[in-house]
Amino acid sequence: MDATRIVMHQIVAPTEVDALGICFGGQVLSWIDVCAGLSAKTLARGPCVTISVDAVHFFRPCRRGDVVIIAAMVNRTFSSSMEVGVKVEAENMRTGARRHCCSAYLTFVSLKSKARLQQQQQDKALPPSQQQQQQQQPKQGLPRVLPTSSEHRRIHIQADARRQQRLAARQAAAADPQRAAAAAACRLQPITHREGCPTLPPSLSLTRYSPAASFTTSSQNPTPPNPTTDAAAAIAAAVAAMEAAAGQQQQQEEEAQRQRQQRGRLVVSDSGVRRRVPPSATTAYMTQSVLPQHANTLGITFGGQVMSWMEQCAYISASRLRGTHLLTAGMDSVTFAASTKVGDILYITAQVSAIFGASLEVMISVFGETPADGNVFHCADAFATLVVTDLQGAPTHIPFELEPSSAAERLRYEGAQQRRAERLAMRGAMAAVRTARASLDGCSPGSEPAEQQQLLQQQRSLEAVVEGQQLMQ
Repeated sequence: MDATRIVMHQIVAPTEVDALGICFGGQVLSWIDVCAGLSAKTLARGPCVTISVDAVHFFRPCRRGDVVIIAAMVNRTFSSSMEVGVKVEAENMRTGARRHCCSAYLTFVSLKSKARLQQQQQDKALPPSQQQQQQQQPKQGLPRVLPTSSEHRRIHIQADARRQQRLAARQAAAADPQRAAAAAACRLQPITHREGCPTLPPSLSLTRYSPAASFTTSSQNPTPPNPTTDAAAAIAAAVAAMEAAAGQQQQQEEEAQRQRQQRGRLVVSDSGVRRRVPPSATTAYMTQSVLPQHANTLGITFGGQVMSWMEQCAYISASRLRGTHLLTAGMDSVTFAASTKVGDILYITAQVSAIFGASLEVMISVFGETPADGNVFHCADAFATLVVTDLQGAPTHIPFELEPSSAAERLRYEGAQQRRAERLAMRGAMAAVRTARASLDGCSPGSEPAEQQQLLQQQRSLEAVVEGQQLMQ
């Protein structure tokens, strides 16, 4: 297993962070996919493609200037597929402190091994004499990884258990026609270039605000300007009026900001205070063209790049609820139903499916199109969780409440309640075991000497002080 280990270092650049200096979750997902793909190709000695990504939960953010360390290793191989585990840590270059950001499990398929399996299926249809000739030819399958430590043996066993869970979920979905029909009904339909409808619904607002009202004067009967008035007096009067209007507008903005902060601290009930809006008012659309830098050597689009675009579209959809700031808390498992290639067009649609106090769930659907034939096909669906925060990073209350009306909107809303319960349980389980995982430098947290643990604790305390000073600035 150690032979498949790949470690990448990425520095968080200013172009990859939001207004709070936190790296976008989609960028981290893209790095995860690239690192895992390198590990998979190291083992398969050939091209590999991402088939699915298990749920990813972000525990700690990666900030601007941090060095992000991504480590990937093949946990287990199967007939033509393999599971790759990835762990992400961020290191503060000023203090040297590291923190665990997230972990992920990706499933890759070796195209060479898949082609060999297809050839074996075709050989079964040949006459017995030709089958015997084919069986005499040497056949090479996907290499097996061998665990060499107790930790690796545990990972190796858990990888098989996760695979069985994925297969069971896939078989249950295929055996339940009603479940498949409900998933198809919930899927967000794209807006293609052949349709002339608007790309965004009307904007949402809590109060009707007219900018002209800020510049009205207290005089009910203003004196009309006199052309013969001295020019200097006219200029002075205009400057005074502008200063008064600017001061009045600043006072109104400060009062509005104070009210927003109070709303963020108050616990508001679902009835009476929050404005009810239809989910369709949060719909966002993106159209992307797959370029060579978005694909691998075979021209197949990186799965991480698609997830990065999905997170961007979810961010736009959630931003329509007028939150001060948004942070991506996690993304549920993603299974790619079809792949796209260089030159294809991707249509990405996102819509808020449920609101939970300070967090919300966004559904994202991806469709592809090959311009040569004009065929639009479904690629993937996903659910992302985002948290609304203030400028200091504290969660704030969302002043809107969804009011689903159509059957599809009600299905998404009802499913969101169950997904949230499963998500919280999974996040709690991952948070309980993440402290027991070995660090990327190979050491286990429990094997560190007492002096080293004390030093790490001091580094974490210093890091918290530095982050607090940055927020104050």
